[in-house]
Amino acid sequence: YLLGGQTIFAAFLAAAAIGVFAEVMSRVRRCPVTGYVLVALLPLVPGGGIYYAMRHGVAGETDAFLSTLLHTFGMAAALAVGAMLASSAFRAVFPRLRPPKQ
Repeated sequence: YLLGGQTIFAAFLAAAAIGVFAEVMSRVRRCPVTGYVLVALLPLVPGGGIYYAMRHGVAGETDAFLSTLLHTFGMAAALAVGAMLASSAFRAVFPRLRPPKQ
């Protein structure tokens, strides 16, 4: 359980760093934030966790299925919340910097 908590927190920190990086680079290069966020978050999406959860589910291993699935959902939620929180905090701290028009 402790290892799962550490990986979820690490995913949150990585997503927060990606969110800040995307906000800065979108203003420097005058490009949309979405492009930076999507490209940077894509490798962190827990595809392996989804695969193993379904594998346990098909095999009838209910405990392993639920454990893996909840960890995968935690990772995905941490990525989403980290990116949104960093983006919102950046825009609150630097309100005068406007994102580029799309």
